Amino acid sequence: MHRHSLSQSLQEPKERGKSGPKRSLLGILLSPLDSWAQASQEQNERMANLPHIPGPENLRPFTPASLAAIEQRILEAEALKIKRQQVELPEEEEIKPSSDLEAGKNLPLIYGDPPLELIGTPLEDLDPFYKDKKTFIVLNKGKSIFRFSATPALYLLGPFHPIRRGAIKVLVHSYPCPL
Repeated sequence: MHRHSLSQSLQEPKERGKSGPKRSLLGILLSPLDSWAQASQEQNERMANLPHIPGPENLRPFTPASLAAIEQRILEAEALKIKRQQVELPEEEEIKPSSDLEAGKNLPLIYGDPPLELIGTPLEDLDPFYKDKKTFIVLNKGKSIFRFSATPALYLLGPFHPIRRGAIKVLVHSYPCPL
């Protein structure tokens, strides 16, 4: 008889007081699992908002697709600015340039050693301050950061023009120069 009542309680909902909802024993047993799954999902959402840990995999070549993505972010930022003017939305905090990623400084150790094929070539900017500005960086052999504008130089030479790329390579190359 005990077996029968246990199986019935699993299949038939039990009343929890007069005003409480009907819940089965199985539902009561599974409710901690549901709360655990919900807590796990909330933790995953919080983790998604954390900043990405930098490393050598963050060094990506600056390509026409990168420039198009920057232009898209600029358009989105302008649309958000217009929306803020029309509707009272809270202002976002001003992001300041990272002092570790300033032009002229060496690449921080957290980024590791960049692959040799990325030395002297235009890379996407690592600093979040420049994510919606038309800039790119170039690293030399000493891992010094050089920051350049992606707008056309002299109104003629875009960031992917061979003459401009050659000039950048000459600029960042560290020549042995005895004094």
